[in-house]
Amino acid sequence: MFKFLVSLCFITYFSTTFFAQSNSYKGKFDNDDIKSTLTFNQDETVNGSFYYVSNPSRIYKISGTNFIKGEMEIIISFSGKRIGAGTLHKSISDTHIIWEGDINTTNNENLNLLLKRPR
Repeated sequence: MFKFLVSLCFITYFSTTFFAQSNSYKGKFDNDDIKSTLTFNQDETVNGSFYYVSNPSRIYKISGTNFIKGEMEIIISFSGKRIGAGTLHKSISDTHIIWEGDINTTNNENLNLLLKRPR
């Protein structure tokens, strides 16, 4: 029974990890340069992180969903505390894939988040 449970856990982990798609992005958060990584999972969840280019040791966590094609609902956290949430919309140019939208912070600010990667 133990071997069966271990095998089941391994298969579940492998299948969700194997089919996940990770991409690196450059962009801006409130006009400050950032670098980000997003992973789009098979179950339509999204997770990742970003950091300010000026302060790479301060890493922010991104989690969310991509249930609707071209729309990503995200939550941004730092040190386990939620700092903001919002909706990003996808656009595609000849050269780039872009996710952009406003993040409503816990300080009642609306900050623009732009993530861009080559096609």
